[in-house]
Amino acid sequence: MEVQVISKKMIKPSVPTPSHLRNMSLSLMDIRLPPMTVPFIFYYQADGNCHPNSVEHVERLKRLEKSLSEILTVYYPLAGRYVEEKLSIECNDEGVEYAEALVNGNLSQILQGQFEIKELNRFVPDYVEESATSPQVAIQINIFSCGGIAIGLRSSHRIIDGFTSSLFINGWAKACKVGNINDVIVPNFEAGILFPPRDTPVVKLALILSNTTSQIVAKRFVLDTNTLSKLKAEVTSSCGRGHIHKTSTTEIVIALIWRAQVNAARARYGYLRTSLLSVAINLRGKTFKKYPRIVAETFTLWVLLDLKQMRQRWG
Repeated sequence: MEVQVISKKMIKPSVPTPSHLRNMSLSLMDIRLPPMTVPFIFYYQADGNCHPNSVEHVERLKRLEKSLSEILTVYYPLAGRYVEEKLSIECNDEGVEYAEALVNGNLSQILQGQFEIKELNRFVPDYVEESATSPQVAIQINIFSCGGIAIGLRSSHRIIDGFTSSLFINGWAKACKVGNINDVIVPNFEAGILFPPRDTPVVKLALILSNTTSQIVAKRFVLDTNTLSKLKAEVTSSCGRGHIHKTSTTEIVIALIWRAQVNAARARYGYLRTSLLSVAINLRGKTFKKYPRIVAETFTLWVLLDLKQMRQRWG
């Protein structure tokens, strides 16, 4: 499936950011993160006869671009640039990267699983090393032959986590649909005040894929509702009646994948190897102090689970 980028530019906030909001201090959690970006892809099927050459399609692209410029007035740090020596984001309205690409194929091929996993990389902007000039967010609008659209988003995890990404995308979608930003959720960008940076050692999580000699394999697994319900029932029954924790779908899927990886490694090497699982926990609504629930930026805690220690403790 061929993807050809046909245009690329910077989209700036429709209204300049006020001078008193021009600098956003990073929080303790922000600066402890390694420089990395997180990709997302959102799929939208075409309505009626909205093919790539139709007037409706052209108007849809114009609305996407216009509403993005408008929502950036609310999420203004995303249009700024990272200043390493100041541990802050300069909200200078330089904009987010915005590209449009043509896809030689139909969206149904993706939705029905008729693709190679590595092909999805073509739907998100290329990774760019973090610098004083690199955008915090890059967006790619992929236009399929059928008129369907896939919006690829790559954002810096230093200022935006999964929760904030969800707020941003939902706000952009609402602004595009209704034509204004009157009813979008306004986030709080004061995490740097709530959790100011301290002179503590920074834990650097380095995953150097370029130097590895192992082959990296990516696979796609689909778990339907019935399968997840059965897995939840198995977990509940195995824990006994005294178990009061309601297991979430996320916990079920993580445990399933981890168990499969551990068993595969044991079958290969002949013994139970040390296995660590890193899980990100959203701290919003879980702190002792009453912080704003709509805190943007990174407001997550990374927890490391050691399989051997867990077995020694709980059997």
